[in-house]
Amino acid sequence: MTEKKALGRTLTVYREVCSAIRDGRCRKYDPILDTLAAALTHLDNEKQPLAKCIGAVRTVIKQAEPELYARIKPQLSILMPVMNYDYDLAKRLAPRLISGCDELREMLGNGEEERARAYADALHNLPGFIFGEFPGLSEERFDQLIFGYYKRKYES
Repeated sequence: MTEKKALGRTLTVYREVCSAIRDGRCRKYDPILDTLAAALTHLDNEKQPLAKCIGAVRTVIKQAEPELYARIKPQLSILMPVMNYDYDLAKRLAPRLISGCDELREMLGNGEEERARAYADALHNLPGFIFGEFPGLSEERFDQLIFGYYKRKYES
């Protein structure tokens, strides 16, 4: 699997994980967010590329949240085509995806469930932006619209 396909699949999983946290369907979030963030750090790593980390993401989700795994299993199949997206944009936003996992894990670990669910709601749109689902929005405008509400409510 190429890095572009691996990242595309990871973005799809990322969106599902954030949606599950937002909706309160993911209770064993810690190992999932940790593994997802760790996998994303391997993007374009020659020794252990992201493509080789997909199996770990799959295994952790399958063990921690079987219902969530059932939702993402088809998206991890090599038979399912990967959505077209801007690979360079995704690489540029990868650190934000990683820090999003870390921040969610911290919020949930501190018992800030409402705040974490609101942040997960904002974060689940980031893969959609990368997939081109917000045409006409610059990165700055996307950030203002999607993350602006969260920031105004929780970071004031």
